[in-house]
Amino acid sequence: FAGRYLFYVSGNDGDYFSIDVGSNGDTVLGTVDAAADSANLSLLADGIIGHYSNGSHQWIKTGNNSDYLQLDIGTHGDAKFWTVDAAAAAAHFEIEADGDITLDAAGDIKFEAAGNDISLDSDTFTINSSTGDYPQVKLLNTTNDDQASQLIFDKLRADDGVATGQNLGEIHFNGQDSAQNTQTYSYIISEIDVSTSGQESGKLNL
Repeated sequence: FAGRYLFYVSGNDGDYFSIDVGSNGDTVLGTVDAAADSANLSLLADGIIGHYSNGSHQWIKTGNNSDYLQLDIGTHGDAKFWTVDAAAAAAHFEIEADGDITLDAAGDIKFEAAGNDISLDSDTFTINSSTGDYPQVKLLNTTNDDQASQLIFDKLRADDGVATGQNLGEIHFNGQDSAQNTQTYSYIISEIDVSTSGQESGKLNL
């Protein structure tokens, strides 16, 4: 029957677990701790916990039904997480792991940035390949004009200090020697020649 069902420990009807069933079969599970906020809900299964729906799952913070996180699952198991901020565009999405994060795709991995910027905060970015003549770094420009892609090295010191001889960017060509030690066999270095405003010049060393 539609209605509310309460489960509580004898002698303490202020703290309870509730099941509310609507006339269309819509159901809400709830917990109440009258004196605090310790009415936690845990599912303990000796097997798989399955979530079955029409394909959409939503996570909503209590008191704000307009902003939410949603997971959509398609016919073939394809899935999409998306967030909604009804009043603005602040429904950011962050993954914070106390360990590694691995993206393991049977196909390709694509990044789409409507804001046109992707930032990485890391000391090293490594691309590995066991295929000959790979990996490759490709910059593709499809604009119908006479301009092309750019590879830019920026040196921005926190103290705003600049000086003659300051390196601006380096490209190193490394390999192994006969004892399998890593060696730099050649390199390209760009540096400041004159840093005086209005008289700037640079130097490229091969």
